[in-house]
Amino acid sequence: MRPLPSLRLLAATALTLLVVHPVPAAAHAGLVDSDPEQGERLAEAPSVVTFEFTEAMSEPAYVAVTPPDGSDVLVGTPVVDGTTVRQRVRPGGPAGAWTTAVRAVSSDGHPVTVEIAFTVAAPARSAEPTASAEPAEPPASEEPEPATPVEPSAQEDDGWSTTEVVVAAAIGVGAAAVAVAAVLVVRRRRAAR
Repeated sequence: MRPLPSLRLLAATALTLLVVHPVPAAAHAGLVDSDPEQGERLAEAPSVVTFEFTEAMSEPAYVAVTPPDGSDVLVGTPVVDGTTVRQRVRPGGPAGAWTTAVRAVSSDGHPVTVEIAFTVAAPARSAEPTASAEPAEPPASEEPEPATPVEPSAQEDDGWSTTEVVVAAAIGVGAAAVAVAAVLVVRRRRAAR
């Protein structure tokens, strides 16, 4: 028995829909590691911040490093090397709560934004007292309160966008409609015999 022309047309339409509108991948790039790490306490300001991702990143990448005094500590532009994004930082930054953030686009075209909070400790005081003409005042507490650890704000696209969900649902409904129509056409032809 030869397939019916309408059944062939329905099958060709369903195949075309699936090929022309493939279902998007659900997995996107995510942060694997960072240096410094979330909530880390450092003895001194970092000279480089590094972010490592699950997928290769593409240029350009944007990195912000914010010390407690808000000064500009970036040196040059971020370097993207496969799955790693690096940014040089001016040495000798102040003690306190710092944040660093990166925004880059993964090889699958999805933007990834991550923010990391860390703390730079105050430098250790010398054990030897210094001679002074004036009486020494007790040192003010220079060590800031530790920053409340913040989970990396993975504002990365972990899920499908609304458009992707709508397209995938439409394809599913369309494929189901084609399958139902094909079954009905075949049953009707058989009943007509």
